[in-house]
Amino acid sequence: MRKKINIKSINYRLGQNIARLRMEHGYSQEAFALECDISRACYGRCDLGLHSFTVDRLQLICNLLNLNISDLFITKEKKYI
Repeated sequence: MRKKINIKSINYRLGQNIARLRMEHGYSQEAFALECDISRACYGRCDLGLHSFTVDRLQLICNLLNLNISDLFITKEKKYI
């Protein structure tokens, strides 16, 4: 049975923010997953909130995007998720 996407979950909202930031920095999903040392499929599940990022992985993402970890939790509208 497939997991249902819950768009209200913190994992989903975080995944969507990271996806937006990734695209703003010009990374494809596949290239970004490679830089994060995870499979594209695993990264795709994180984008959808079906899998969560570890804190270590979040730090790596911040390093790649030159962001602070708190930036991952702020929406495009400058609101916290």
